[in-house]
Amino acid sequence: MMTGEKPWAEVLQELLEFTKQCRIKVWRFPLPEPLLGFYSGGPEIGSNIVIADKLVGNTEEYARILAHELGHHFDAGRHDRGRKDTGGAADSGSRRT
Repeated sequence: MMTGEKPWAEVLQELLEFTKQCRIKVWRFPLPEPLLGFYSGGPEIGSNIVIADKLVGNTEEYARILAHELGHHFDAGRHDRGRKDTGGAADSGSRRT
């Protein structure tokens, strides 16, 4: 399948390379329904994206969820400023609706 100009496998590979360049760790774990992925980051744990392991065979969905969670990495500080309960960490998840 294609995104318009690039195959999803190529898009996924580029996203994974980008996460490496940004020093974001990408993990695969079994996640409960309806959770497909989440971003978590902070000074003590660094930046992490967790993707549901059931997406490994679905390149398009994996790339879409990874891109979504990657967006949280760059937007995390904006939403967490002034929130004492997070300690500066951000948590956000992708869910199937």
